[in-house]
Amino acid sequence: MEVLDLFSKQITTNDFTFLHKDKEFDLIVGGGGFRCYYHLGFFKLLKLMNHITPRHLIGTSSGAISIVYHVCELTDQQIFKTYELIQGYMGSNLGLSLHDAAVKALRISLPPNAHKMCSGKIKIFVSEFTLFGFAKKYIDHFETFDDLILAISASINIPWLTSNNLYGTVINGSRCYDGFFSSIVPIFCPQTHDLNQLVLLTHKVTYPKRLTLYPGDSHIYLLALKGLIEAKEFFTKKDEHSIIKWIDKTKTKPTSSKTKYKLVLIPGLMYLYSIFFHS
Repeated sequence: MEVLDLFSKQITTNDFTFLHKDKEFDLIVGGGGFRCYYHLGFFKLLKLMNHITPRHLIGTSSGAISIVYHVCELTDQQIFKTYELIQGYMGSNLGLSLHDAAVKALRISLPPNAHKMCSGKIKIFVSEFTLFGFAKKYIDHFETFDDLILAISASINIPWLTSNNLYGTVINGSRCYDGFFSSIVPIFCPQTHDLNQLVLLTHKVTYPKRLTLYPGDSHIYLLALKGLIEAKEFFTKKDEHSIIKWIDKTKTKPTSSKTKYKLVLIPGLMYLYSIFFHS
């Protein structure tokens, strides 16, 4: 995207006094359907700020896809090509759901060694199905390329909405779904909440609702540019922002474990469905 490249070339990181080498943090990336292209601009700026590196990158739903793109160092062109692939699959005679189209496109777009590049560097957040509701689950090790694809598949699987598969994605014998079911943004990952956290609340990005789950042409490129511009403003001014948040570990306590299970009705219906139709 020429405009994104042109704008980024005008940015100097000299005045980014907010984050320094000695300030460790986790990067939490929320979901939001095709709003995830906002992440592209944010990560483009993060690459320019090469003096800082998050200790962990934690993502859910489309945010999980974004952190994989970033760690695998896909170019802007490759990422937008993935968008075009998804758009094509959903609009073709195959009539694929968003979930299936995205999985198919990722298999083509990611490098064969993506699982090695991501293991230990990212945590994909999903919702594990239990008889009592959805439990939070983090996946950070991928033995094979298919393991990585399975984790992403689970994190974008919302039955009746993004996916036609009500049974979920099976990982190590557990049925897993979109991280949205247990937390729309996985703030305070249990293993990492000892650090400050930089959080992208992508679900708050202004974007036509009708295009959230369906490709939207030029809107996608504008989202990427918006992410770049707003990230620059945040890092230089550290202003209060509705999308990009800095959470200071000394001022904010982790969420209570009592929020571990949510939305009992939906998993209950899924469980009944699995008994009667998948037994």
